[in-house]
Parts: sequence; structure tokens; C-alpha cells
Amino acid sequence: MTYQYLSGSTNHRVSADGLEAGLGRLFSVGDVQASVFLSATVRDTNISPADSSNAMAGTKLDAMLSGDLTIPIMPTLMSNIGYSYSPANDAYWLRLRLARDMGSYWLGPEVATFGDNTYAVSQLGLAVTKIRLGSLEFGIKSGIRKERDISAKPYAGVELSGLF
Repeated sequence: MTYQYLSGSTNHRVSADGLEAGLGRLFSVGDVQASVFLSATVRDTNISPADSSNAMAGTKLDAMLSGDLTIPIMPTLMSNIGYSYSPANDAYWLRLRLARDMGSYWLGPEVATFGDNTYAVSQLGLAVTKIRLGSLEFGIKSGIRKERDISAKPYAGVELSGLF
């Protein structure tokens, strides 16, 4: 993960590498599907130039609560809300997607907001999801990303999921 934030007049560049492992539960009530996961995360965060006011610098262990909720609106239209929260630095992630069944994939807009006590990001884009590869599903997404105090930039991502 990489991002930038302003502290006073200094623009800090942040890179973070990490690992997450957790356990979760998938639920289904009729056509509504939900999940909830509790994870342990370890992340090594590098900040340049160094910012002594940022508590996330260095290697940290943290817990994370995450999940999602998928609600069909019509047989060919669904809504999905994804979330996560990590208490170490009040890190949050929230995404809403609407998607239409296009036959072999789902297509639709997404809006997301995420950040912590040093940065905030908003994204608006388009996602292609539920593309099957054997027992796995993958998706691609792209759009515009706006970081607080930084100009808007394009973003792109790949998602992969499956049951193990």
C-alpha cells in the first residue's frame, strides 16, 4: 500500500507492506449474503520524510474487523457494502457497489472511502466482478481516486476470492 499525506507544509510519502490472517463466517438468509472476519495484521510502514507524529511508523501488530453485505435489488441487480476497521490508528474502509448481471460477469459503479488518523481517500469507479476461474472469482476495477490535500489520480485494482 502506498499513499501520501500533508503534515503542516510537508508532503509525506508512505509505503506499507504487511500480512493479514483471520477467521470469518459467511451467512446467508434467503438471497442476502453477509460475512464477518476477525483478523490479525502485521504491517511495516515507512514514511519519507520521517514523521514523529505518525504512530503507524515501523512494524506494528493490530486486529481488524471486516466483512460485507450483499443484497439483491432485482434478480439481475445487486448492491454490496464492504467494510473494515482497525483500532490501532482508527483505520477504516467502506465501499458501496451496485452491479448488474451481464451474463458471465457483473458490472457497475463503486464508491469508496478509506483512511486513518493521517490520511483520507475517496474513490469513484467502475467494477467488473464475479468472473469465474474454476472455483475462484476475480474482478477488476478502475476509476478516479482523491486523497485529502492531493490532486485526483486514476486507480486500478484486481480482486481475487474463493472458498478454502
